[in-house]
Formats: sequence, C-alpha cells, structure tokens
Amino acid sequence: MEDKLVVTIQDIADEVGISRGTVDRVLNHRGRVSEETARKVQEAAKKLGYQKSLAGTGLAARKKKMQLGFIYVDSPVASFHRQVYEAAVQKARELAQYGVTVLFFGVSAFDQTEQCRLEQFVLDHMEICGWVVLGDFVQKLQRIWNETEMQKVPVVTYNMDTEDRNARLCFVGCDYRQAGRIACGLTALFTEEKGKVLVVSEDNGQIPSGQERIEGFEEEMVHYPQMRIAGKLYMNELALEKRKCFWKLTQKCIEEDSEIDTVYLMNPSDYGICDVIRRASGTRRMKVITNDLVTKQQRQMILDGRITATIDQEPSRQGRKPLEILFRYLTMDRMPDTDWVKTNLSIIIRQNLIVEEQNEKDRSSR
Repeated sequence: MEDKLVVTIQDIADEVGISRGTVDRVLNHRGRVSEETARKVQEAAKKLGYQKSLAGTGLAARKKKMQLGFIYVDSPVASFHRQVYEAAVQKARELAQYGVTVLFFGVSAFDQTEQCRLEQFVLDHMEICGWVVLGDFVQKLQRIWNETEMQKVPVVTYNMDTEDRNARLCFVGCDYRQAGRIACGLTALFTEEKGKVLVVSEDNGQIPSGQERIEGFEEEMVHYPQMRIAGKLYMNELALEKRKCFWKLTQKCIEEDSEIDTVYLMNPSDYGICDVIRRASGTRRMKVITNDLVTKQQRQMILDGRITATIDQEPSRQGRKPLEILFRYLTMDRMPDTDWVKTNLSIIIRQNLIVEEQNEKDRSSR
C-alpha cells in the first residue's frame, strides 16, 4: 500500500480483509469481536501508522456518549479518598466537553450488602466502556462479567493495585515500600540515627499498603544499626469504642517505654491520637511521622508541632490520571506509557505549610 497522509479505518479493513464496522468496533472498544480478529486489527493499525486526532476523538466521543465508571471509598473516616474523589470529579468536568460522562460509585464498607449494590450498579450501567477502581475491585468486576457474559472493558487501578497485572491497563499510585523507606530516613534524621520507633496503625495489619510501608521501613533500617522498632500496634475495627481502647494502649506503650522517641502513625482516621501521644510523652520531644495531608486537623498539628512530618502521595493525581489514561486509550488507542504510573512522594513539614499559606495570601492580595 502506498504511503498516505491519513490512514483510515477503511485502510485497516482492507489490510485485514474484514468489514469497516468490525475494525471500528475493535478500535473504539464496543461490541463483541474475537481476540484473534482484535489482534489482527491492532497489528494492522500499528503497521499502517493509524492515529486518531484529538479533535476527531472529541467528536467521536460526543457521538458515542461515552461513559466511564469510577469506584471510590466513600466513608467519613477516609479523608484521603475524599481528596481522590474530588479530583476525579474535577477531571470528569473537563472530559464532559468531549461528551464523556463519568459515573461514580461510592463504597462505604466491604460487606455483602455493598457487594450486591456494586453488582447491581454494574448491571444497570452495561454501557460503561472503561472503569477506574481500587485494586481489589478488579476481581469483582471480572466475576460479574464472567457470570453475566458481559463485554469486558478496560480497567485502570489506583491507590491499590491488583495481583493480576493482566487484568488492567496500568496502576496509578505511590510506591508504598519507598514511602516506608522515607519514613525510616526521617526517623534517622530526627533522632541522630538512634531512634526507637513505635508503629501505630488503625488497620488490622493485613492491608498491603501498610505492610509494604513497614517492610520498606525495616529494609532501610539496616543502614541505621542503632535504630530499633519498639513494637507495632494495629486496630482491627474502626468503631469509636475500639478506637478509645486503642488510644489507651498506645498511651500505655509510650508511658511504659521511656526510650520511645518516635511514632510512625500510618493511617489514623482521627488525628486526636496525636494529643494522646503528646500527653503520654511527658517531657520527651516525641517525633510523630504520618502519611498524606488529609484533614485541617492534621494540617494544624503540623503547624504547631504535634506532627513532625508527613509523607504525601498526590491523591489529586490518583483521581485525575486514571480517567485521562482511559480517555486516551478509548478515543486515541494510546496505551499508557508505563505499567505503573508512580505518584510522587513528598515530605511536608511545618515550613512547607507556612510558605504555602503565605503564597496563598500573596495571591489573594493581588
């Protein structure tokens, strides 16, 4: 075939020897096509140099009334996920100009009732042509698709990945093991490499993100032979009564071990525990390291010294980037540049926030 400035769907159809409609279904991810035919179409498109223009994809998306699905954690104790959701909503508004609708489904728990709600939501919205989900939900979607013989559609995971890497286009999230290494490095810096650390977490010790953070912390500790971990406290439930007992246990551990000088507070839903830590510390200058910057309460505690530092993982990017990836894939056939889009890990201390607030005041006064 002679070189052409623009390669069309008909060119691909002629190359493969199938109908134009079949090629369109493959390239626009709609309708059922055999894996063999889809492979031949993709190979021909790549060989011929087929590309979609953004203007054309915008028009095509508006004609198709493309719908994307976004599953997020909707809970008053999940402030981090609220930031992810708000960023995703903002991105959805941007995509609306291309005729794209994003349907959000909030999960408040992980019990059977929520499973049924999710399944019904998926069945009620079979027109969704791409999903953004936390890793665990990939298997749930796969099960629904298999049991109902629904058409499988592309998936992007965020925050937590799935073990089945072939079940999604890519993962958008931070390197939790590296976050743990950074927390260890901060501890070493704050304690002259001699710290004794109490690990405190409101999860049950089985959540992969928490496990990887601890693994990273412990791996990094080989560089600081005089540093020690005093213990690891986990809470199995988030009930208020349970939290109060957990706070008392944390207080007891700090009061009974006068050598503890650092608390790695991984994921509290209520930063009031920082006041418990301060009271239990007495005259000790306890260092408290947290993750993310999720509440006004936490921000104030960094400003007044109750929290020494926190490690942020770009929740806004975790909300926006997966939708962008799906849109480009579905409208332009652009695969993600990498299997893992890593969000940045940044250290936030009191001085960062002071500068940020001053810059905000300067912008407001202009």
